[in-house]
Amino acid sequence: MDIDSAESKWHLTVLEKFGFLRSKYFGKYHSFYPAILPETYDEVLCVLRQDTAYRVFYDVFLSPNSSSQEISDRLALNNPATAKYHADKLINLQLFTPATDPEGSQERYSVNTSMWVEIVKFSPGFTS
Repeated sequence: MDIDSAESKWHLTVLEKFGFLRSKYFGKYHSFYPAILPETYDEVLCVLRQDTAYRVFYDVFLSPNSSSQEISDRLALNNPATAKYHADKLINLQLFTPATDPEGSQERYSVNTSMWVEIVKFSPGFTS
């Protein structure tokens, strides 16, 4: 928008003061949300705004039932543990559902589509 961070912070604060937005801190992130969005989705949206978490989510969205190794290979991550770390965060937020492969050796991940559909209903601009 070609405005500095102080000016954007001021505008966001005014919108929050008048009830159009609300804000919340998640660790080092200060996030703003439309007031009409249910608070239950705040942390999910905050996590998905992080580049690697979003890339892991989108990869699994396109390739359901993926293992950490497969995700890591497709995204050229340094380590499958990075994919697992983000997948575990998304499981805790109920956006991924875990499953074990038939041999029982690797955990696999799929997107919880019912949760994703609910998020998109309230925040359609998020997917663009």
